[in-house]
Amino acid sequence: MQGFAMNIRRPLFKDPRVREALGYALDFEWLNRQIFFDQYSRINSYFTNSDLSANFNGPRKPTESELKLLKPLKEKYPQWVPDAVFGPMPAAPSTNPPGSLRQNLKKAREL
Repeated sequence: MQGFAMNIRRPLFKDPRVREALGYALDFEWLNRQIFFDQYSRINSYFTNSDLSANFNGPRKPTESELKLLKPLKEKYPQWVPDAVFGPMPAAPSTNPPGSLRQNLKKAREL
């Protein structure tokens, strides 16, 4: 696996909005097509192709068994378990039609 990682210990990358904006600004589809000759496929989970991968084919929210694990952790460590964990799984921004880089850059600027 190859990828870009941001050092969140640096002040610039501590803000999750900055990291999200960079995700919107990166045109993965263009880079893959023009620079990498379609060698790569975008993954939806750090643990793709394993039992630990995020399930994008099924429910996009945590399952009952996952909630059973997450809720006590949220109560005990609220600073480490963000509310976003209980919502829908995020999907990487795309510039494939009907998406566009321009729309993604507008979203990035708004953040």
